[in-house]
Amino acid sequence: MQHIFIVNPFTCKDKTEALINTIHQLCTQDNLQFKIFRTDYVGHATDIAKQYTEDVCIYSVGGDGTAYEVANGLQKNCSMAIIPAGTSNDFFRMLQVENKSISEIIKETIHGQDVYIDYGYCNQKVFLNTTTLGLDARVNSMVCELLKKTPLPKFLLYGIAAVANIFKPQPFNATLVLDGEEIKVKSILIAIMNGKYYGNGFSPTRNADIQDGMFDVCIVHTTPILKMLYLLPKYFKGTTETCKEVTHLHAKKIHIKTDHPVHVQSDGENFMQRELSIELQNKALRLRIPSTIANKKLI
Repeated sequence: MQHIFIVNPFTCKDKTEALINTIHQLCTQDNLQFKIFRTDYVGHATDIAKQYTEDVCIYSVGGDGTAYEVANGLQKNCSMAIIPAGTSNDFFRMLQVENKSISEIIKETIHGQDVYIDYGYCNQKVFLNTTTLGLDARVNSMVCELLKKTPLPKFLLYGIAAVANIFKPQPFNATLVLDGEEIKVKSILIAIMNGKYYGNGFSPTRNADIQDGMFDVCIVHTTPILKMLYLLPKYFKGTTETCKEVTHLHAKKIHIKTDHPVHVQSDGENFMQRELSIELQNKALRLRIPSTIANKKLI
């Protein structure tokens, strides 16, 4: 098997050279076939991944955005792996790898095992974690802009942007068709979750499972501002099951149409849209996981 490492210098920043040296050393000492690429532009990881068609493991070395690009270029009969070297590594949290250095994670992933996990399609694009629309997608868009202008850490920017946008919730009307059942809602936020985490630790559906064949859907209805301030920490922790302002559902196939274009984010990638077609692919992605992984459910 060939090992292809795609390193995102924009995300890895000053860790880039050390990571590349570690990868080179570990692969060389084990006489592995490997290549290391640096990305130069948005979408470069997708372009690199598309070049490989079989008997290859492609390693995303960066954050969730890098993993998103690799997943969208991954070809049939290839596996992918996640090396959590970014500012936000929400998908990697699902693996429950505890108390490991980045070099240990690289080594244990190289000598790891493959498992099959779910992923989602949103308007023909792959996502691993989540697709959301409304308030939190607008927050993500603001954070991405702020990151270009300030050295503040990402988790702090998310908190600032979340509070700022709560006072301008911008509700929208939406028609959802979930596995053939139609519902109409007035909402400020809809989250379609494959994984548990996004936005640097938000976990609105704490029981989400990347192998259960279902999306967890969280709908936050139009809510007074003071109530939203109360709901925010509950949404962060995934403890809104008993809140009447929040609806939790499950589905494999979802179609959403809104009354006007709204902010949407899919694994951190931002766009505006009025209509989304979302479908789950059950255990259709081969993921290489570290050999000493704590999450035994994946094995």
